[in-house]
Amino acid sequence: MCRKMFRKALYLWFLIISIAGCYRVVEEGKVIQCYTPVWDCSGRKIYFINRIRYWRTIIPATPFAKEETQYRWEYYLMRCDKNGEDLETLRVIFKQDEYDGWGDTLFTAYLGDISPSKKILGYRIGEHRGIVILDSMGRRKKLLLPWGKKPRWAYDYTKVIFEGDEEHPGIWIIDTTGDNLRKILEEGEFKAYSDRYKMIVFTVDYGRKLCVYSLSTEKIDTIMDISETVPGISFSVSVDWHFEINKIIWIEVPSDNIAREKDTLALWIFDVEIDSLINRIFIENEELATRSIWDLRWQPYGEYLIFTDDWNMWRIKEDGTCLTKIFSGGKE
Repeated sequence: MCRKMFRKALYLWFLIISIAGCYRVVEEGKVIQCYTPVWDCSGRKIYFINRIRYWRTIIPATPFAKEETQYRWEYYLMRCDKNGEDLETLRVIFKQDEYDGWGDTLFTAYLGDISPSKKILGYRIGEHRGIVILDSMGRRKKLLLPWGKKPRWAYDYTKVIFEGDEEHPGIWIIDTTGDNLRKILEEGEFKAYSDRYKMIVFTVDYGRKLCVYSLSTEKIDTIMDISETVPGISFSVSVDWHFEINKIIWIEVPSDNIAREKDTLALWIFDVEIDSLINRIFIENEELATRSIWDLRWQPYGEYLIFTDDWNMWRIKEDGTCLTKIFSGGKE
């Protein structure tokens, strides 16, 4: 009797071992996201990161197994024209072959800026953090600093201005050789830089105050307190500086995820020279009504702006017309 029970238990054990690693897929899909687009210096091409997250819910073929969600990630450096056409994959940054249980990846990459010689400033946050200089195909040429984010070229491409991190708060500047690291501002979220006017635009107080700092005079001016302009509503704000003219442009949307019947997106233009808001254009778009706006960039030598929402890349003229989605992401 004991021998039969032992054989039965042994049979069940080998059965479990034989099906280990097997599973049933309950549901699966993918999410495509476009982010950190930057114009090249001619204003003809747009570089950006395309991230694809594959996911699936499975039930392992083992006794008493529960559902679990797994993920697989891919990152690509892409390039297109201002219409989203002539789309090219320049480099596979990271491609995961097997699913795992991580809902995020340590290989998330971002773009910061591009020089006339097509040297790309990129950065990563997390464990593999740091600011890097890449060639035109996204190959790493140099690790500039093992921390920092949102880099922009400065001083005729001989320096880099960037935002720090939790261990190194504030806004910083460094030579492209890696020398002369210096803190410019003690606090602030770095938004954009004008090399022509040697001025930085940044936000403080969780994006509620938009400020300008002059590297020449070391003076800070608050150009907009959004909490006072529209009290009771928080906003996400994306900002950039005109390539040639001393003007700042920014887009705001309510970040409280409440769809509004109108004024879902506002385009502001501020003239720094005369210290005055010269235009505010309201744009109604149902798709953008409850989304955050990121990565606003003004086209060099042109009239277009590009920006991203949670998944897609959009193009719009600075007068608020011709709003067009030029790269479609989202859930599939």
